[in-house]
Amino acid sequence: MNRIFSSVSRVSLLLLTIIFLLMGCSESAQFQHIESEYKNLNESSVSVMVLPFIQKFIDPAQREYWMEKKAAAKKTLSARETELFDSYFFQILSENTYVKIIHPENSLNLKEIKFIHQIEKTEREQKIDLYLPDKSSSEKIGMLSNFTLVISDLYFIKDYAESASYLGRGTQESYALKGGMEYLLWDNKKNKISCYGRLEQSVRLMESPTKETYLSIFDIFASAIIKHSPFAAKKIYY
Repeated sequence: MNRIFSSVSRVSLLLLTIIFLLMGCSESAQFQHIESEYKNLNESSVSVMVLPFIQKFIDPAQREYWMEKKAAAKKTLSARETELFDSYFFQILSENTYVKIIHPENSLNLKEIKFIHQIEKTEREQKIDLYLPDKSSSEKIGMLSNFTLVISDLYFIKDYAESASYLGRGTQESYALKGGMEYLLWDNKKNKISCYGRLEQSVRLMESPTKETYLSIFDIFASAIIKHSPFAAKKIYY
């Protein structure tokens, strides 16, 4: 598959990546954990279904509560950002690993997939508040893939600022964009958590965020997820 960044120069993309890495959030804002039995694995022959963003699957009552929590935390997400995630993240993930990435729209009737809210306990005895496919949905997904990647939260917080330009000639616009993602990898065969985490990435721009800005952030998130997973990572050379 041709890399979806073909329309963006590799030099520009590399510069964007360096900027993102230099401006990453503090460790306290993000974490990643992989359960012990999945550590030191380097799987390449398994499959992962990447579900669209979770808000499409939870019932109206749960969605209202979920949206209220997002609003209270000011974790905003626009329709365009959701569309970019659903359209490109699974492709970007496949460019970071050798495992088979499955897009559900090619094999499932998404209207039949339902999520339920539940509390799962990790090996650390940590309780995780999460949404997972119900039994019927889990069985359907499990017939098609070994693992399911669930994105339980996704947000982009944007700040706009004006500052005096050099030598006081007018003003200079700048934009700050902070992207965040919470994810969980579910083992469909063992019915348990494999790994989970929260990722954040910040960047300052001289113009409003473009499609390439979002795709670059998704690429950093995908690389981080694969790095702390049981899956074999691809090495990409520029």
